[in-house]
Amino acid sequence: MFVSSAGIFLSRLSGLGRDILFAKFWGTGNGLGAFFIAFTIPNLFRRVLGEGALSDAFVPTFLEKLGKNGEIQAYKLASNVITVIGLILLAVIAIGIGICVLIRPLFPSPFVQLTIFIVPFLLPYTFFICLTGLLAGILNSLNHFAAPVLNPIILNILFIIAVLFICPMFGSNENNRLFGLAIAVIVAGFLQLTVTYSILVKLGFEFTFLPDFKSKEFRDLVRLVIPGIFGASINQINVLFDRLFAGWLGGYAVTSLYYSERIIYLPIGIFGVALATSSLPVFSKAVSNKKIEGLISALSYSLRHILYLTIPCACIIILLSEPLVALIYQRGSFNLESCKNTMLALIYYAPGIPAFAAVKILRNGFYSQKNTITPVRIGCFCLCLNLALNALLIIPMKHAGLALATTLCAFMNVILLVFFLSINLKSYKIPYGEIGTSIAKILICTIGSCFAIWISKENLSAEFQNRFSMKITNFFIPAVVGCGTYLGMSLLLKTKEPIEMYTNLTTRLSAKRVNS
Repeated sequence: MFVSSAGIFLSRLSGLGRDILFAKFWGTGNGLGAFFIAFTIPNLFRRVLGEGALSDAFVPTFLEKLGKNGEIQAYKLASNVITVIGLILLAVIAIGIGICVLIRPLFPSPFVQLTIFIVPFLLPYTFFICLTGLLAGILNSLNHFAAPVLNPIILNILFIIAVLFICPMFGSNENNRLFGLAIAVIVAGFLQLTVTYSILVKLGFEFTFLPDFKSKEFRDLVRLVIPGIFGASINQINVLFDRLFAGWLGGYAVTSLYYSERIIYLPIGIFGVALATSSLPVFSKAVSNKKIEGLISALSYSLRHILYLTIPCACIIILLSEPLVALIYQRGSFNLESCKNTMLALIYYAPGIPAFAAVKILRNGFYSQKNTITPVRIGCFCLCLNLALNALLIIPMKHAGLALATTLCAFMNVILLVFFLSINLKSYKIPYGEIGTSIAKILICTIGSCFAIWISKENLSAEFQNRFSMKITNFFIPAVVGCGTYLGMSLLLKTKEPIEMYTNLTTRLSAKRVNS
C-alpha cells in the first residue's frame, strides 16, 4: 500500500501542477471544456480495458495460471490476450475516426463541432493506454506496484511541457492551442507503454504475437470480462453523461466539474486506488487458496483503513473549499467567477469521497471470486439513478446538481455492494462489530477535527485574501490543526487503524533493511 500511495501521491502532485496551468491559461473556457469531453472517450476505454474489467478479470486468471502451470504458460496467456486486445483496439480506433468525420457536419453547435473535431486526434491514445494498463496488471500480479502507479506522471509531465512550450506555437487562439495538448497525449501514451513493457521484460516476460481468438483460456477470460466491461462501462458512461449534461449548461460547467473532481481525486487516488490496487491480488490469492476467512479479514482491514483516511479528508475539503480552490487555481484566466463555480461543485462532490474510495475495495471482493455480474447489475441501477437525478437536479442547482447526483449514486453503490457481498458470504462471519466500532470512533474524531478547523479558521485574518501567502495560510493552518486534532483524538480513543498502519510501515522498512 505504501509504495502505491507514494507513487500515486507523486502522480496527483504532478497532476495538480498540470491543472494549475490549465486553469491559468484556459480558465473555465469552452475550448478546454471541449477537450475534456473529447478526452473522456479514450479515458472510457482506459478505465474499462486498461484499468477496469479486463485487468480485474485478468489478474485472478493470470495468478491461477502462474500457480498451476508456471511462468511460461502464464506469459503465453498474457501474450495471447495482449495480441487480441491490441488488434481489437486498432479496429475500434479506425472505426471511431471514421464516425467522427461523418457526423461532425451534422451538428451546428460550434462547441459540439469542436469536441467532435478533437476526438480523432486523441483516439490513438486508446491503444497505448489500454495495453499499458494490461501490462500493469501483470506487474501487480508479480507484486511490482511502483511502476504502474508512476505511469500517470508521464502524462502529467507531457501536459505541463505542452502547455508551457508546445501550445504557444499554435498561436494565441485557445482552440488552436488544444493541438499541443493532443500531441502531449499521444507521446505520453507511447512512453507509458514503452516504460511498462521494458520493466516487465526485465522481470522475465517475453511477448509473442499470438492472435489466437479460440484458445480455451482466452474464451474463459472473455466470459468473465464481458459482464465486467458492461459494469466498468456503466461507470464511465456515467462520467460521459455528466459531461454531456454539463456541456448543455456551457463550457464553464464542464471545466468547473473537472477542476473540482481533480481535488477530490487526490485523496481517492492516494488512498483508495492504492488500497484497491494492492488488495485485489491479496483477495484473489485468498480465494484461490480457499481461505475465505482471509478474504473477509483483508476486506475488513481495507474498508476500515479507507474510511479512516477519507472521512476526515472529505470534511477538511468541505470546510476549507474556498481557500483551497483559491490557492490552487485562482490566477490568470481563472477569475473569481471561475473560483465560485468550482467551489460550489466541490462542496457537493466532497461528501462522496469515502464512498468513491470504498466502491473500489468492495468491487474487488466480487472480482476476486470471479463474480463480475453482481457489480454490473448494481452499476446498471446506479446509472439509471444518476441519469434521473441529473435530469431532476440540473435545472434548480445547475452544475452543482450534477455533482450531488454523482455523490448520492456513489453511496447507493456502496450500500448495494455491501448488501450483496454479505449475502454472498453469509456462511462466514463478517466482522460488522469491528467495522462499526471503527466507524463510530472515526466519526467522533472527525467531529472534533471539524470543530478545531472552524475555530482556527475563524481566528485567521480575512484581509489580503488575494496574496498567495495569505491563501497558503488560510488553508494550511486550519488543515494542519484539523489533522493534528484528528490524529490526537484517534490515539486517545485507541483507534486501531493508525497503530496498524504504523506497525505495517515499520515492518516493511525493517524487512527492506534486512534484504539490503
